[in-house]
Amino acid sequence: MLIHGFGRFIEIWETLFPALLPHFRVIAPGLPGFGRTDKPLRVSHGVVNMARFLRAFMASTHVERTHVAGHSFGGGVALQVVDPGGVGREVDLPSRLLTLPLVGELLSHRSHEDFRRFLSRSTTNTRMLTEENIDLLYEMSQLPGARNAFLKTARENGTFFRQKKQVYQPILCHLHEIERETLVV
Repeated sequence: MLIHGFGRFIEIWETLFPALLPHFRVIAPGLPGFGRTDKPLRVSHGVVNMARFLRAFMASTHVERTHVAGHSFGGGVALQVVDPGGVGREVDLPSRLLTLPLVGELLSHRSHEDFRRFLSRSTTNTRMLTEENIDLLYEMSQLPGARNAFLKTARENGTFFRQKKQVYQPILCHLHEIERETLVV
């Protein structure tokens, strides 16, 4: 099961499918509030609730065992899925700015060109910034409710200064209790 990160969507995994499909059944569910999923504002967008959603998804689709990989925010969700109990407190500056009232709203309303510049300044792996990926990221950010869900997720999980302690502390305290083989990067 592949879990996308903050502000992303299931399509980011498509380039991995050819390598994985010959060996695995690949499941890449969309987290609520991202991509083409529903944008429910009355539910929590925190890692714990996202993990609950994925465990319910697994139960409803009869997935009893799976390997789990998560990207960024999805990594925190992945750790909650394998051991409910999550990740570091480091958060990049653009994500921290989104937590600020008005600043987040201003940053999340971008033209396509501004969006491209923002991504080039805030992305460490610029090889992923193909025209196709930038266009898809921009398209997803323009879907109804996407900006509100994006800001709600940023604000529920972090502050301008760091990831909220209630997000990462339970994860760090329980990492030693995970009994399954787990790679945490």
